[in-house]
Formats: sequence, C-alpha cells, structure tokens
Amino acid sequence: MINNYLKLFVFIFCAFSTANSFSENRNSITISPENRCSEYNKKKQYPYSQSVEDKIVHSMNGLVYSPYTGRYFDTDTETDIEHIVSTSEGHDSGLCAASEETRKSFASDPLNLTLASPKINRCGKGGKCGFDAGEWMPEKNRCWFASRVVKVKMKYSLSMDQREAKSLYSVLSKCKSNEMIYFPNKELN
Repeated sequence: MINNYLKLFVFIFCAFSTANSFSENRNSITISPENRCSEYNKKKQYPYSQSVEDKIVHSMNGLVYSPYTGRYFDTDTETDIEHIVSTSEGHDSGLCAASEETRKSFASDPLNLTLASPKINRCGKGGKCGFDAGEWMPEKNRCWFASRVVKVKMKYSLSMDQREAKSLYSVLSKCKSNEMIYFPNKELN
C-alpha cells in the first residue's frame, strides 16, 4: 500500500515543486531493496572535477555554507564536496547498470551537490558516510535535503528502499517549503 501511495506522493510533490513541465515528471520512483549489480569504485566510476566546488559556492551566493549544519566557513578548503545522494547509494539504487557517461553526469550534477564539513561528510559518529535518507538525515534543512533526494532519484531513475521511502515521506509530508534555509551566522552578529 505504501508503495502506491509513495509513488503518487512523489509524483505530486515533484510535479508541483519544480519548474519542469508535467511530461518531464511522469517518472515515479521504484521501491525496492538496494542492489549492487556491479563492483563499486568511486574514483574510477564517479569522477568529478574539483571545479564543481566553485559552482556550489556560486549557487549559494558566494557563501561557503553547509546546509546540513547551518555553519559558515571561511574558505571551501574547510569543506568537502558532498553528494546529496551519495555515489555508493546511487550505485546501489540503479547506477550500477548505467553508462559511464550517466555516472559521470551524476557525480558532477549541481542538483546533487552541496558542501559539508568533513566530519559530516565522512564516516564517523554522526557522519553521512554514504548512507541513504532512511539511515541519515541532516540536523538542519531536512525539507531541502529530502526534496533534493527525491529530485535526484527521479532524474536518474534510481530506486529507494522501503525505509528510505518512509523516512522521506515522513519529512516531506510536514514541509511548508523545500528551499534551503540560510541560518544566521552567529559570528557576524
């Protein structure tokens, strides 16, 4: 029952939350267990240029900001490039069968990129570490994060497992906006 309900919810959510036309949002997200259908090697299969970091900063009005924590940084050397849907999660959700071109596009797609402190981006206590949205949610900007996960998964025809679907639905059903919130910089006040 949740499968059909979530597909309808995701379709409606994406149809009304983006500027894309109806025809571009006909896709739904398949709910199925993760599947590693081929070997995973991030460096070889999901390369991206370090210059994407400049594009991320530009998209955030020149601010070096981590939407997951609401923290500002002095320079982007203090942050990591963060894949909202991690490359390992994308791989196990359908990219393992995708072309090399599609994998490279996914790895450098601004829709799927943000900045995060290394502590949050990497494995360790509280770190995202390649988890999906059913296993990890950010401290802040949950609506923005959940919205981005759905948009990326739809764009690349990726599946999600039951736990991830329930988690995303739980967040998105309570959202009034899916815009990134820039929390006040306490150091500037």
